[in-house]
Amino acid sequence: MKRTKLLELSSVLGTLLTKAEERARNAQESYNEISKSSYNSPSQSGDRYHSQSSAELTKENLINIKDLYFQVKESLGKKAPERLQPICYVVIEYSNGMKDGFYFVKKPIANIGHKIISRNSIIGGLLNNKRVGYVFSVKNSQGGKTAKIISIE
Repeated sequence: MKRTKLLELSSVLGTLLTKAEERARNAQESYNEISKSSYNSPSQSGDRYHSQSSAELTKENLINIKDLYFQVKESLGKKAPERLQPICYVVIEYSNGMKDGFYFVKKPIANIGHKIISRNSIIGGLLNNKRVGYVFSVKNSQGGKTAKIISIE
C-alpha cells in the first residue's frame, strides 16, 4: 500500500520548511540589527528582548518542522505499521458512521492545516500501539461516543 497521506504531509512540510527557514533568517537578522543599534534605554532594551524572543521562537519552530519533515521522509521508505506508531496516518470511524483521520507523530506541531496527534497526547496515549479494529470511547462536552480504528497508513 502506498503511503499517499505521508507523501501529502511531506509536501506540505517541505513548503513550510522553506518558509520557516526564511522567517528564522529574517528574525535573526532583525535581532542582530536591533542589538547593534540599541543602547541601554528601557525602550530599546525592550525592543532587543522582544526581537531576541522572536528569533528564538522562529528558530524553535524551524527545528520542529525540520524534525517532523525528516521523520516523515524516513517513514515513507517503510511499510505502513500494523500497530499505531509514529509516523502514520490513521482513520477512525465513530459509532454514528462518521469518519475522521489524523497523522500520528512523536512530537506535535501546530498550524500546518492538518490534524496531528502526538503519542504523548491523551488520545495518542490511548491509541499508541493499537491495531486496526481497536474500539475505544471518546468523551467530550456533549457526552461520549465510541470509535474504531479502521485503517493505518
